[in-house]
Amino acid sequence: MRKPEDAAPASAPVQPEAAPRDTSTLCDARDAFQALVETIWRLRQPDGCPWDRKQTHASIAKNMIEEAYEAVDCIESEDVAHLREELGDVLMQVVLHAQIAADAGEF
Repeated sequence: MRKPEDAAPASAPVQPEAAPRDTSTLCDARDAFQALVETIWRLRQPDGCPWDRKQTHASIAKNMIEEAYEAVDCIESEDVAHLREELGDVLMQVVLHAQIAADAGEF
């Protein structure tokens, strides 16, 4: 994964007629996602977190599965209160795996 500020803009812009009327929620989500990506990137830097730096796809594969199962459990039990948290955990796993791949030159 490249440094967050080097990311290219989205390839297909949202058409104005399809955009939500209140974009503040969309902007908040974009900012929160950007902060997550930057945090994971910083944690994987040489002066970052030793635990995060040593992780590999294989070492955290079970974490990905566990978080996905927890999200599915919330969906199946209609536990909306905890679903947000579990989806956040899944998203963090996705971003961490993407950063691991970028660090290894895989993409």
